[in-house]
Amino acid sequence: MDECLALADLGASINLMPLSVYKELALPELTSTCMTLELADHSISKPIGIVKDVSVKVGMFHFPADFVVVDFEPDPRVPLILGRCFLKTGHALIDVHKAILNSDPAPSLPNHEQSVPSFTNELKACEAKTIKSSIDEPPEVKLKDLPPHLEYAFLKGDNKLHVIIAKELGDEEKAALIK
Repeated sequence: MDECLALADLGASINLMPLSVYKELALPELTSTCMTLELADHSISKPIGIVKDVSVKVGMFHFPADFVVVDFEPDPRVPLILGRCFLKTGHALIDVHKAILNSDPAPSLPNHEQSVPSFTNELKACEAKTIKSSIDEPPEVKLKDLPPHLEYAFLKGDNKLHVIIAKELGDEEKAALIK
């Protein structure tokens, strides 16, 4: 069985394999596909086909994965691109800083009660304050002069909640608007 490195692309939802790698590995026949891919550089690529159940080894485990085979020049360092689906299937852990992909379980976290001192805060009960809304107690407003075609109208008839309306409205229109 041949071995190669792979790029873990966390943004991709498919696994990609260059046509040259497919031919080199002598894998089973391709399944035809009519999908179109938009690559990171916004170019459009039509895959050659899909190869199913390729055995991918991560650590000491082997996982079957489907690859979309595309005719592009592979990066000799990482000829395969593994997408999120494979990484989730393999429960792979990725250490981006050390550039390590492994299948070892995550180390257990220490018991937080032993490693972190506990703190208790006493809360003082306070009485809730009710604040009246500006509709119940409108603020005092100084009315300014308006252009000749506008006038003030007051809601609720108490000369506190004002709106600006067109002066040429009839009495019925004003009443309907202010209602």
